[in-house]
Amino acid sequence: MKHVCFLFFSIVMVFTDAHSGTTLAEDDPLMISLYYVPRTPYFYQTKDNVKGLCADVVNYAFTKSGISYIWYNVPAKRQMTYIKKNIRRLGMVGWYKNAEREKFAKYSDYIYKDKTRIAVAHAHNEKLTNGKTVGDVISNPNIEVLIKTGYSYGKFLDAQLAKYNPKTISTMSESVNMIRMIHARRADLLFMSQEEASAIIKESGLPAKDFQFVTFSDMPQGYKRYIMFSKKVEDKIINKINKYIIEYREKESNQ
Repeated sequence: MKHVCFLFFSIVMVFTDAHSGTTLAEDDPLMISLYYVPRTPYFYQTKDNVKGLCADVVNYAFTKSGISYIWYNVPAKRQMTYIKKNIRRLGMVGWYKNAEREKFAKYSDYIYKDKTRIAVAHAHNEKLTNGKTVGDVISNPNIEVLIKTGYSYGKFLDAQLAKYNPKTISTMSESVNMIRMIHARRADLLFMSQEEASAIIKESGLPAKDFQFVTFSDMPQGYKRYIMFSKKVEDKIINKINKYIIEYREKESNQ
């Protein structure tokens, strides 16, 4: 598979559809491979960079710390396989933290905090109303929940899904196709953060009026997203990156 490389000071960006082995850039013993899945508004590829709500802070932190890195577009399940094997220095960007993952990964400071999660549904889906608990909704046997295979929806929703075991439709499709599945009435609802839902509907080209955002009385505030590092990444490197993650957040909050 061909790689296209862009060199900026100590940073090398490689954009590819999947991880396909060693490149010349990876011969740098201090290089960290950063894995992401294109997902508006958190990650999107421009002509010469990866940008977005999660990518921007990571670019800033690595640039300021002088640590070389490569961006790879890698499917989520494959990312998890690589980090568990712990055969290279890598970071999976934008993931949530949970106890199971802490067994095989190290975490950065948080890079972004989501807005409160909602459910995206077709505008004419009359099974759904605002203000109910998540359990009230997903325990309804007439409601089918669209689930992304291999994804964590955060501690609260993961627990609710495990407790009520709702009727689900699982998919490995990315967010735009999942929105299209909701539009086609192939499932009743899809859990997303508010900012992602708005951006993905716009990206899909579908009319915003065809969707409704369903709110819940017991939904917690948005979750924090992190870089999950393989155990091979040294603590001193993570601490250095954390310094500039915090600096970036402070700069953004003061604007």
